[in-house]
Amino acid sequence: MAPKIPAIDTEACIACGNCKAVCPEVFRLNENLGHSEVINPTGAPKDRIQEAIDQCPVQCIYWQESTDWRKTHMPFLPNYDNLTRIFR
Repeated sequence: MAPKIPAIDTEACIACGNCKAVCPEVFRLNENLGHSEVINPTGAPKDRIQEAIDQCPVQCIYWQESTDWRKTHMPFLPNYDNLTRIFR
């Protein structure tokens, strides 16, 4: 079983900022998109993340399996092989 990480239903999020206020290492408010985002799903202890989940007034933050978080949440994955070639 994969570990659990926090996720946000961005359609339901009202961008109140409570999650960021409780746990800024994990959540940020993206004012351009009008919702919060998970920026580092393992950036805080699970109890603090759970506190942020509990503080959400619309309950749009939940736990999900972390099977492929980087592929679904990071639009750019650095290619370190290319960087090595550039800086030689």
